[in-house]
Amino acid sequence: MDSFILNPGTPYDIRLHFENYTSREPQPYRYEGGAWWQALRLGNGKLVPVAVLSGGIADEPLLKVNVFSDTSKEENNGVLNQIKRIFNTDYDLKPLYEFMEKDPILGRIKNDHYGLIPSVSPSVYEAVISVIVQQQISLKVAWHMISLLVKKFGDCIDVDGREFWAFPTPSRLADAEISELRGCKLSGRKAQYIKGFSEAVAFGVFNPELLRDLP
Repeated sequence: MDSFILNPGTPYDIRLHFENYTSREPQPYRYEGGAWWQALRLGNGKLVPVAVLSGGIADEPLLKVNVFSDTSKEENNGVLNQIKRIFNTDYDLKPLYEFMEKDPILGRIKNDHYGLIPSVSPSVYEAVISVIVQQQISLKVAWHMISLLVKKFGDCIDVDGREFWAFPTPSRLADAEISELRGCKLSGRKAQYIKGFSEAVAFGVFNPELLRDLP
């Protein structure tokens, strides 16, 4: 196992996000007791089980990244780049806080949730699929549906009895039958959207990751 320490920009407390915006079921990530874990898919297709422990305080945060796999230096760099993106380590709250401090109500909100940072999906593709699932239903129901998709079409690595899940690939969801997607409690229309979008990505018609570079 390799371990790495990341020091996000300050203020930073992503625990506030995960403690209030998470599910007990794989999304594919899991979070419990300050620990986040998931299997990350690298650019070469390799699945790497990773756990991240959040520590420190908002003005002195740290993330301990544990990699449970035999990985090269290049692969470890790929893991850390994904973790930095997912955990939003470069997010700068200072301009927002300067604005909030001018208003007494917003100022109290800032103080009550000091350092709160949102997480980011590992890929634009995963974010789009999740948003399709979440339309017009409660988050609790959506999380359950996403977990069914992950368990049925995703990949899982077991490390000492702990399951590390990875989100389904575009090709896997593109190959799925509508009836299989409906089996994950999805409506017929959502199943069609997910399959159609996945086909466009898998067949190279559209690369959603290019959207990251838009201003």
